[in-house]
Amino acid sequence: RSIIVAAYKRFSPELAQKVDEIFASGWIDAEVDFKKTQWTYCNEAAKGLHPFIMIQWDGSHQGLMDLAHEVGHALHFHLNMEAVNRQSLVEGRCTLQ
Repeated sequence: RSIIVAAYKRFSPELAQKVDEIFASGWIDAEVDFKKTQWTYCNEAAKGLHPFIMIQWDGSHQGLMDLAHEVGHALHFHLNMEAVNRQSLVEGRCTLQ
């Protein structure tokens, strides 16, 4: 967590804060569980929900790189949802959740 947040902080403290929120909010399932897929991926959020990362965290360098990559997807999805929600408010749209 600290390595990924620090990397974002080097170029954007605002994005680093959002990445830290992704970790703090429990949007990452990192438990090693052989019942779940061996692939690492990020599910795009449905409207009104948040993105979710699945990873079999083993503490390896490759695992860190994979997690950082998927956190980037989660951040992108999260920022996109925020932008869509702001635009809906500006245009006066009502959305059902």
